[in-house]
Amino acid sequence: MKRKTRESALICVFTVGFVTNLFLGFVKLYVGQSSNSLSVFSDAIHNFFDAVSFAIVIFCFFIMSKNAGGEAPFGYGRIEYMAGFISAVMILAAGVLFLYSAIERLLYPFLLLFSWLNFGIIAFGALIKVFLGLFFFGRNKKLDSIVLKGSGIDSFMDAGITLMTLVGYLTAGYIAPRADAFVGMIISIIIIVEGIKLIKNNAKALLGKNLDEKTKRSILKIAEKHGILADEGAITLHDYGKNRKIVIFDALIDSKDMSGLQEFKDAAESFTREASEKFDMEFKVCILPK
Repeated sequence: MKRKTRESALICVFTVGFVTNLFLGFVKLYVGQSSNSLSVFSDAIHNFFDAVSFAIVIFCFFIMSKNAGGEAPFGYGRIEYMAGFISAVMILAAGVLFLYSAIERLLYPFLLLFSWLNFGIIAFGALIKVFLGLFFFGRNKKLDSIVLKGSGIDSFMDAGITLMTLVGYLTAGYIAPRADAFVGMIISIIIIVEGIKLIKNNAKALLGKNLDEKTKRSILKIAEKHGILADEGAITLHDYGKNRKIVIFDALIDSKDMSGLQEFKDAAESFTREASEKFDMEFKVCILPK
């Protein structure tokens, strides 16, 4: 898929996520305030955080759609990793905020007003989140985005959190008033753990990482097939975003015998062509004398 087409498609997908989370946030906020339920209110704020995250992601992908040049000769592809990192930090912040509120509610419980209408509204919200997660994963099969994958996981976790919210809401209304606070604490801890994992994964992508050993060995086999010698340490990945990954391959050549230089260049061209087609990355061969 062409870069411009992919980025436009991702902006459309994340716009759907933004609108959906904003709608669910307002609905749950109404239910949370009318019923005085902390778990429902926390779930509503989580949806608002998700909506803000989607807004940031949409802005980042809009920047990514700009052509390379000037101060960004390799384009703005790495902004996708930055967007994922910012989104993960916001999820973690939301989890910490909810945990504080849950502990406060546990110490100072409030009267919860239960209604089956509110119960049904929340259940419908969980169903919407499931469909949103399926939508994200379905689109990610074609668009292959680390941010979109994370959003799909987050949507399914949100559906699970909303179901836990229903349990807390029902239990607190009929059995134990403090159950709502306990469920709120569990939801908060899940969100915090999710946020930490997403921060870790996005930080690795943002800081840059090399190819895995299996991929390196596969590249070396292709190089050997074309008569090019090197070792795993001679392979370096330069990641400028999803559609702009460059692999630098340091090949060895006998400096005392340069008669086969043209033959080596032909072999290097064949190698880069085959490797680029297989791994969907740009390959560049650098000649190192041995």
